[in-house]
Amino acid sequence: MDYLRPSQVLDIGESYVSLDLYRYRFLAEGDSWFSLGDTLAPLTSNIVLELLRVNTAHDVVVNCASPGETLRRMVDALSDPNFNRLLDGVQQRRWDALLLSAGGNDLIEACALPADHAPADRLLLRPEERVPNPSAGRDYVSPAGWERLAGYLRHNLATLVQRRDQSKSRSGDWKAPIFLHTYHRPVVRDAPTGGGGPWLYRALAQAAFAIPPAHRQMVSDELFGRLRSTLLGLHSPADRVYVFDSYGAVELQAADPEAHYASGDWLNEIHLTAPGYRKLAEKFQPFIDSHLP
Repeated sequence: MDYLRPSQVLDIGESYVSLDLYRYRFLAEGDSWFSLGDTLAPLTSNIVLELLRVNTAHDVVVNCASPGETLRRMVDALSDPNFNRLLDGVQQRRWDALLLSAGGNDLIEACALPADHAPADRLLLRPEERVPNPSAGRDYVSPAGWERLAGYLRHNLATLVQRRDQSKSRSGDWKAPIFLHTYHRPVVRDAPTGGGGPWLYRALAQAAFAIPPAHRQMVSDELFGRLRSTLLGLHSPADRVYVFDSYGAVELQAADPEAHYASGDWLNEIHLTAPGYRKLAEKFQPFIDSHLP
């Protein structure tokens, strides 16, 4: 499989590449799990780059993903002009599948909102809003805030499905399948990357929420467990939306909670090492193949 940047198919110039001769044409969009390490560095990588190692067919992926992307920004017509032009804009193509990495950044952004936001806007509860003596991850989570996030994810994916169906990737009864993945549960630890973080460690340590350090991991596990269930609920063969349950299909080596750098299959608190992403790609590619003609 070949890897192209949007400029290589949007701009007619020396770097222009025609998509006509490829077997399958994939358009990718998403967060850092599709874009971190966008060059083949020794440690950093992402799922799309690792798919290049797994897919040996004459296919191509045009990757529009960038770190920090949320599902709202992916479907917002003003947010990613390259993705918009290629999906359903003036330079749209007929794509054989859309690859989407979405939900992880949405959860982390919502988790990081401070306590002065309304309970329906944030994921964490203040001490006076919780049950006495909380002992489970769910005791710290705002029901209204979670339902708002889950509804937001469902709504924005539905918008993307509509956009696909109004583009060249819908032809008669054919709908280019949309592939998503679930996320593995990270270990809450003080392990930032050069560009930011730590993310959950900082969010769950906000003084106003007063979450005991011994409970922070179970709160994170609760949130990522709910995210997994929500993403799996988006699986809809009738709409040709397929969710690869990477958490259920791939076993990753967890990080050491005391490690500040790479540990296990994790490069930092929320991103994987290249071997970690490769483990996902080795199972994700057959999943994709099983839903293509």
